[in-house]
Amino acid sequence: MPEIDPIEHQSQTKLFFVLGGLFLFVSVWAFYDEMVSRRSWKQYRREFNALELKRIDTESQQLKQALQAEDARREALPEQELVEDQFSLRRIRLKREQAEIRMEGEEYRGVSRRLKELEIRLSDAQQRQGFAKADQDEIYYEWKHAQEKGETDAADRHRKEFQELEERLVRLKGEGKGLERAV
Repeated sequence: MPEIDPIEHQSQTKLFFVLGGLFLFVSVWAFYDEMVSRRSWKQYRREFNALELKRIDTESQQLKQALQAEDARREALPEQELVEDQFSLRRIRLKREQAEIRMEGEEYRGVSRRLKELEIRLSDAQQRQGFAKADQDEIYYEWKHAQEKGETDAADRHRKEFQELEERLVRLKGEGKGLERAV
């Protein structure tokens, strides 16, 4: 007689129903926890947005009132003052146009080119100064290292090189400061 497996003849529907319900409960709880309870800042954001809208609306109303007041002021002006007011706007526009024309002129372009050249020379001078400082640091290390080892000839030679680099560095700093003033 074949042996009957008790697991094959048992119904698992209750177990799957309980597990499915538990899974559904955990999913709903996780969603609530993530979207509602941990997002308290959303209320602050809503309040901030409401306050910001109120502020913008107030500013908009003030600007509308200012424009209406300006329109009323212009309408109340006698014809002569209205013409003078329009002339002042035209003068401002004319000055702006003249400035734009000067900026397109050869003099402005020449000054602009000269400024770019000076900036490039200044950058080169600063770079040479940095290289000289690096060389000086290297020689200083070799000088002190030779002193520690007791190599007096090498130490004297490095000391002289250090002093020469110091003089070169002072000259480069002066050149750089001159270019900075020119820029």
